[in-house]
Amino acid sequence: MRFPKTSIYLFAVVLPLVTSPFSEGQAYFDLGYKLQSDDAFKKSFLGSYGVNSENEPSISEVESVVLEKVSKMFEVNTAYAQRMLETLVTDEAGVSATFNYLLANLYFENEEYLLAETEYKKAIEKFPSFQRAWNNLGVLLMRGEDTEQAMKAFSRSIELGDTSAGTYGRLAYCHYELKNFLSAEAAYTQAILHDPRNPQWLEGKVEVYMASERFEQAALMIDELITRYPGAPNYWLAQSNAYLALDKNKLAARNLEVVHKMGKAGSNELYQLGRLYSLLGFGELAFRRFELTDRLNERYLLESALVLQDRGETSTATSILNLLKKPVEEMSPEDSSLYFRLQASLATNSGDSEKAIEYWERAREQDPLNGEHLLRLAALYLKQQQREKAYLLAERAEQDERTTFQALLTRSKLLVEDRKYSEAQQLLSKALQLQSSESLQNLYTRVVEASAQTR
Repeated sequence: MRFPKTSIYLFAVVLPLVTSPFSEGQAYFDLGYKLQSDDAFKKSFLGSYGVNSENEPSISEVESVVLEKVSKMFEVNTAYAQRMLETLVTDEAGVSATFNYLLANLYFENEEYLLAETEYKKAIEKFPSFQRAWNNLGVLLMRGEDTEQAMKAFSRSIELGDTSAGTYGRLAYCHYELKNFLSAEAAYTQAILHDPRNPQWLEGKVEVYMASERFEQAALMIDELITRYPGAPNYWLAQSNAYLALDKNKLAARNLEVVHKMGKAGSNELYQLGRLYSLLGFGELAFRRFELTDRLNERYLLESALVLQDRGETSTATSILNLLKKPVEEMSPEDSSLYFRLQASLATNSGDSEKAIEYWERAREQDPLNGEHLLRLAALYLKQQQREKAYLLAERAEQDERTTFQALLTRSKLLVEDRKYSEAQQLLSKALQLQSSESLQNLYTRVVEASAQTR
């Protein structure tokens, strides 16, 4: 019985997903800092002391006179104003919650945060619907990273009538930090409606979309930011990340190239661009971008060279390899494994099987359980008629779940060639359980028939 000719599978090199130009876990925009220090908040912090009868505590005529004197002291002698307020709030007769609120503001301004929190809470205890006290308490709590309580404070401020974009934005940020993405999106929308010219609310929405993996929406939102501020590189970079997540590598490369043309691309961005060009098959462009970097990243260079070598661009792959300055002995085990793998591929391409085996063996020393390395070696040893060694390597490759299926096929092929049909049948049965196909089923059927005939 004749069987179809088979060969040991040679893996294509797969470059890992191109990583973000931003560090993992880092936000795209500095939302928290902006939200605590925007101009509107600074201007209102110790600003108007007018009374809103709906959400501000009432003030007696005597207190009004005292308040006027205290407010004037804010401009000329803040320390004296603070002492006056401290005396007033400890008065056994009790004063309006407004004085506790003002003292809290002074403490906050002087970075005495625990004292500020105490006074805000006293003001709220005296007058539970004190909207500004709730709002400033929320800012204080957000600064101390008590996000959940800050969120509750901002929500209460809005319930009491606060419609400022800053409060909606801070509430949105709290929801974002707590991964309440739908609520964060709704709050950012309100902030945009109340302050449409402020880009930080659009930035916040982008963060929400990226965190909730709504990359199409993120890319569209960033389009609006880029239209407004075409010279801002961070918007082009953030959109590049969205495109990467959508597997739109050409658009991601375009954005990075724009940043490069701006003169704003650092080594990290140039490496990302080089890797993308490698994936897209533009080897010469990849090499040129790698050449521009002022620091070397062995991992990126080796991965890109492997991709280009796999595409048949041996010359460019070699040029990229020559950019390496660090000796292989000083590389990490992961990088040295990539280095030997690339050298083995180059040796195979030039027809030097002995050299290829030497490099694959060295790669295997760095990563002994890597099934792909084992199967590559098995293929080379089989060409040298070292069948037993090839079989043992394929058997080990079966332990790597990434290569189990191919290892089973490789071993079954060798067994069929040795007319060991019963053993081959068992391996093909396992392979069919992992990945069924008509051709594999036909092969299995023929092996079963051959096994029956040889009994």
